[in-house]
Amino acid sequence: MAQVTITEEGQVVYRTKLVHDEARARRFAGCLAANARFAGVEVVRSRRPGKKGVGWFVRFRPADAARVAALRKEQSRAREARADAEGPGYRFVWDEGTGRYWCWSPSGEVYETCEEECTCPDFVYRCRAAGISCKHQIALRQHQQESLVA
Repeated sequence: MAQVTITEEGQVVYRTKLVHDEARARRFAGCLAANARFAGVEVVRSRRPGKKGVGWFVRFRPADAARVAALRKEQSRAREARADAEGPGYRFVWDEGTGRYWCWSPSGEVYETCEEECTCPDFVYRCRAAGISCKHQIALRQHQQESLVA
């Protein structure tokens, strides 16, 4: 089953598992391209070699704009769920010099975040271009709302 991901260009797409036979990946891409239900079919070389060496992914998206919008909403909801689950463990500290918050996670990761930006890889490589918030931004909003209520 293909997974849903966001490309660096902000496109919400399906992506296959890593395929180590480029010809096989191209044949599958050809089948998808022949199906009017799919658009933007491409074979993409993996940036990281797997245990078996170099591999390829086939990326594609639904041709139906309503389905693309639904996939984008699903990606946003998944980040909201992670913010709900992990956000209470985050510690936010205001940095007056930058006008942003430092977000510390229990795992030790630290990101600079605000309503418009976050330095986490998910935001930098996916969310920014897709126009959605990362889990840190969502958790920050929740933290700010709770602070107003308290």
